[in-house]
Amino acid sequence: MDTSPVVDLGQLCRQEPSLALALGQMLDRLERRGKWTRTITLPPAPGLEAALRTAFSGPAVKRIAHGILLDLRCARAALPATAVAATAVAGAVPVPGRDEEPGADSFARVLYSAIGRPPRDPRRESLERDLAIERALGDALASASTEASRSWARAELRALRRGQSEIARGRHAPSVAMRLARDVVRTVDAAIAVEVPVRIQTFSAKVLGSSKALRPPGDLFRLASAALHDHDAATRELVELMGVPASLRAARSLALEARGVYRDEVAASVLCFGPIVYVKQRERFDDVARHAARGESSRLVQHQLRDAVLEAPRARRVTIFENLTPYLDYVDELVRRSVRDEIVVCSSGQASWAVVRLIELCARHGLPMRHAGDLDRSGVIILRSLVRRTGARIRPLCMGPATHRRFAARGQPITDAEKAALRDLLARDPEDAAGHDLLREIARTGVWIEQEAFADECLARIVEV
Repeated sequence: MDTSPVVDLGQLCRQEPSLALALGQMLDRLERRGKWTRTITLPPAPGLEAALRTAFSGPAVKRIAHGILLDLRCARAALPATAVAATAVAGAVPVPGRDEEPGADSFARVLYSAIGRPPRDPRRESLERDLAIERALGDALASASTEASRSWARAELRALRRGQSEIARGRHAPSVAMRLARDVVRTVDAAIAVEVPVRIQTFSAKVLGSSKALRPPGDLFRLASAALHDHDAATRELVELMGVPASLRAARSLALEARGVYRDEVAASVLCFGPIVYVKQRERFDDVARHAARGESSRLVQHQLRDAVLEAPRARRVTIFENLTPYLDYVDELVRRSVRDEIVVCSSGQASWAVVRLIELCARHGLPMRHAGDLDRSGVIILRSLVRRTGARIRPLCMGPATHRRFAARGQPITDAEKAALRDLLARDPEDAAGHDLLREIARTGVWIEQEAFADECLARIVEV
C-alpha cells in the first residue's frame, strides 16, 4: 500500500502563482509536440524553485545559469500515485493520443487539474482558425470596393494555404482574426477614398466604429498599412513623394498618412513666420502676422488651415527651409534687418499636410517661392515632393552644384547603398528636373552636406536676393 503523502498541486498553485505558470508552460509544450520531453527549462521566478521541489522532489529540480531545469521523467516518478488517483477520481479530462509512456497521461491529468485548465489541441485549433480566416477573407473579398483591397484579400488567401498568412501568424482567436480581415479591407477602401486630410482617430471612428481601432503599432494598423502600400501603386508613389523611407517597414508605416490619414496634430502642423492672415467663415485670424511683427514664429495645425482663405499677403515671396535651425536663424536675420515682407516656412523634413496646405494657400496669390534644404538625394526629393503635392512653382535655393563645391569639405561620404540609389535615380531622371545638376555633383564627389553645415554663411546673401 502506497503511504506517500498526497501533494495537493491545486492548493500549492494557489499559494505560489509562479508554479501555476510553470505547469501551464509544461502543458503548452506537451500540446505542441504531442509528447513529453525529457526536461524543460523554466524561467526563474521568486518562489518557483521551492514550489517545484515540494511538488516533484528535490532530485527533479536543478538550478542552472538561465533558469530552472526540471527533469520531467524524475518529476513524474516522484509525484505520489495517490495524487494521480485523487485527480482521476475528481474527473479530470484525459489527453487523447498523447501518451509517450505509461503514466504520461496520468501525469498530464494531474497538471491540468491543478491549474484548472482543460486540454487543448493546437493543431485542431489552428485548423479551425484557418477555416474561419478563409471564410472571413472570402467575405471581405466580396465586399471590397477597390482593386487594392481585393488584391490584398486574394494574396492573403494564397498565403493562408501556404501557411504564411499574416493574420493567421498572429494566433488570434477566430473571432478576432475574422474581424481583422474585415477591417483591413474597410480601412484600405476608405483610405483610398480620402479627399481631405483627416486625423486617424476620426477616420477610425467613422470607418471602424472605434477611434482606437487603428492605434499604431497595433495589428490592424500594421496590416492595413502594409496592404495599402503593397497593393496600391498610387499609395507607393505618394509614400515616395514623402521622402526616402529607411526600410520597407518604414515605407509601409507611412501609407495611411500618405493617403491623408495623419496620426496627430503635431505631425500635421507647420512652423511659420510673416504677414499671414486668413479668414474662416467670415472670421479673420491675424495671430501669425501679429506674432511676426514682434519677431516671433507661430505654429498652425491642419485643422486651423482647413477651409481657410488666405488674405492677399503683404509679402514679396515665400522661403521654405527643410530644417529647423536654418529656419530659425533666417527668421532672426529678417527680424534683425526689420524685413517684414517675407513669409518663411519650416517643412521639418518631408512636408506635413499642414505645410502643404499653407504653401497651397500662398501659391494661389502667385507669390514667388524658393526652398533650401540638405545637399543630398533626400533634400532634392523633398523639394520635388513639395512641388508635386502643392502644385506650386518652387525654385531651389542654395541647392546647386556651386554651393556643393563651395562647402564640400564639410560634407560626409554617402554610403554604398545611397550611391546605388543615386545612380538609379539619375539613370531615369530628366536633365531639366529640379536638383538634377546637384544630384550629378553628389554622385561625382560621393559627398552629401547637411544644410546646417553651411546655411549660416548664406543668410546675408539670400535675404538680399
